[in-house]
Amino acid sequence: MCRFIETICVIDGEPLAIDAHRARVRRTLRACWGGAAGHRVDSAARGVLEQALAAALNDGPNAGATRTKLRLVYRVPPENHGEPPAVEELELLSYRVPPINTLRVVDGGEITYSLKYHDRRALHRLYELRDGCDDVLIVRDGLLTDSSYCNIALCDAGRCVTPATPLLAGTRRARLLQAGRLETADISVQSIERYSHVALFNAMIDLGELVLPITALRPFSIS
Repeated sequence: MCRFIETICVIDGEPLAIDAHRARVRRTLRACWGGAAGHRVDSAARGVLEQALAAALNDGPNAGATRTKLRLVYRVPPENHGEPPAVEELELLSYRVPPINTLRVVDGGEITYSLKYHDRRALHRLYELRDGCDDVLIVRDGLLTDSSYCNIALCDAGRCVTPATPLLAGTRRARLLQAGRLETADISVQSIERYSHVALFNAMIDLGELVLPITALRPFSIS
C-alpha cells in the first residue's frame, strides 16, 4: 500500500487547477493499478478530490485567507485488494512564499520521484546537503531537474526554459507549458551561466513570484 500527497492552492476560498490535480491522481492510480479499467480510475480519482474540495469549502480558521494550502494525503491499496483509495489526512494551512535566496547544486545520483509520494526521504537526504543554502537544485545525469519542493525555470531576456525531464511534472508546470509561458529543454550544469535568473514554482507559487539571480546558485556538490 502506497501513500501520496496532493497540494492544492486555495485563493479566497476557491481551489485552483482541480482538473490538473485530478489528472495527476488518475496518473498515480493508473501507475499503481496497472490494467485497471478507466472508469474505476476515474471514479476513484473523483472520490479523492471530492473530499479535498469539501475541506476547501468548509468554514475554518483559514477561511477568507488570501492564499491557503490544502494538503491532502491519500493511500492507494493494491489493485486486487478490493478497497478504493482513502484520504488519510486533510490540512488547510495559511501560506506564504518561503524566503529562498540561495540554492546548492547537488548531484541526485539515480533519484526518481515521478509520482508525488508521501515518502520523501530521498529528497530530504539531498536537502541535507544544502550546506548553508536555503534549498538544493538537483542534478541527474548531468541535467538540472527540480529543487526539493519546486519545479524550476532558467530565464534570460524574457525566455523561460524548464527542464524537459523534471523529477516531478508539477500541475502548475503543465499549465504554464500549455499557456506558452514556458518551453522545455535539457539544461546541463555547464549551460547555467547562459541564463540570468532561476525561477522556482509549484502549485502554491506562480512563475515570477520566486526569482533568484543565477549567481544565487552555489557550486556543484557530489552526493
